[in-house]
Amino acid sequence: MKLRTNFFILLYTSVLMYFCASSSPLLNIMFNDSSVFIAMGRGMAAGKIMYKELFDHKGLYLYFVNYLAVLIGGNSQIGLFIVEIAFMFLSAKFIYASFLLYADEKVSWLGMQIIMLFASARLTFGGGNFAEEFALTFQFASIYILLKYLNGEKAEHKASYMFIHGVNAGIAFFLRANLIMMWGGIAILIGYDLLKEKNFAGFRQNLVAGLLGLLAGSAPVIIYVIVTNSVSDAIFGMFTYNLIYTKQGQNLFIRIFDTIFNLKQVIIISAIVISSFIIRKNKNRTAYFTLLTLSVLCISVSGRHYGHYYLYVVPMIMPAALQLASLMYRRFQMKHAIVMIFAMSIACGTRYPDYIREILGRRVVHFNEYVLHNEKYYSPDEKVLCTGAGAELYNRLGVIPSQKYFYIPSNRYENFPDPVDAQAESIISGVNDIIITTPNVYPETGRTAEINEVLEKNYILLYHDERRNIDMYGRK
Repeated sequence: MKLRTNFFILLYTSVLMYFCASSSPLLNIMFNDSSVFIAMGRGMAAGKIMYKELFDHKGLYLYFVNYLAVLIGGNSQIGLFIVEIAFMFLSAKFIYASFLLYADEKVSWLGMQIIMLFASARLTFGGGNFAEEFALTFQFASIYILLKYLNGEKAEHKASYMFIHGVNAGIAFFLRANLIMMWGGIAILIGYDLLKEKNFAGFRQNLVAGLLGLLAGSAPVIIYVIVTNSVSDAIFGMFTYNLIYTKQGQNLFIRIFDTIFNLKQVIIISAIVISSFIIRKNKNRTAYFTLLTLSVLCISVSGRHYGHYYLYVVPMIMPAALQLASLMYRRFQMKHAIVMIFAMSIACGTRYPDYIREILGRRVVHFNEYVLHNEKYYSPDEKVLCTGAGAELYNRLGVIPSQKYFYIPSNRYENFPDPVDAQAESIISGVNDIIITTPNVYPETGRTAEINEVLEKNYILLYHDERRNIDMYGRK
């Protein structure tokens, strides 16, 4: 790909991320999930062992990404912003290269813009720093390789290609385990082609290459958990807990139905339906519907339908995007088409800074007050426990969480009481310098009276956040 084209793709994705990514200097917002991942990355940079000393339930690579962001930008979000630009740039490159297999440069550019519109939209991107965002790059890389194979009149599939698929699958798996499903479709497609041609030698070579790639993609995680002696903790965090987290008792077909008929995502679902009609007479239809089926299954298994889950099916709108790009190229001047798609991307993806959110009546936390009242307590070893304001306060205060369960994962107490019990015990022990909590915290533990006694005896109220009904206590 030409250097000039790469420069413009980088410029385009950088500007798009400046308006759409919560980590951008324009916004500097930390939403709940992203705050947790940032805190995990900062903890890793400080020598904390993931899952054993700090708990969360995503894959280790997500914390590696946030660790890299800390190495680049320190405690600010600029490092994360740079990392997110890099991932989006690579995604855009693979999208553009994929479209070049079917169209000229101008149509491919417009098609890339359309895909990026969906990838950066508020309803799917959600401000960024999700496992699905980073997995998207590896999805588009594998789809590009698959399309090269399919467009080559199905010449024998190179084992080296399957090795790359394996690496991508291993990385996606350790971003979030269910994200590996799309690669199951790729393995099925290639394996079927090779067996149909009775190319058993090629099948064996691809199988071995794919497994070696999977091992290579997984190796950093495996090495990390062995070296840190956190194998059982990591297995629980990445896999066992997620079985608890997944909605129990709901039929899988109902979950899939809810995914397909989610009215909040009607635009991207409609684009997928249009793509399905476009591709139905195409020679690549079997590959498309195989990947689509497994991708929908991927985002349905948890029983939840958060917007960022739908990032995983963004590649499935590629047929519609290319068709729309071709239509726009014929109907409009190129520069007008570029501006129109860019304007729509900004309109659909831009997050609002806190001062605008407050004007619109959205919930805003005034972190300056917390930081101000924390100043006399601040030290590199300061112990802070946030039970009522999410993980963002650890990052805003510039402290590393000292508790394994530094936030409460979204689950019912009876299913997973450990975090709540651990935080209640931490408050009662009196080890914390700062406690940020809601009144009458943790009634389900039966220890509210003990908690209130410790707060009254050993701490003073530093600040009361009226909007969120949160109290900030400091040790006397």
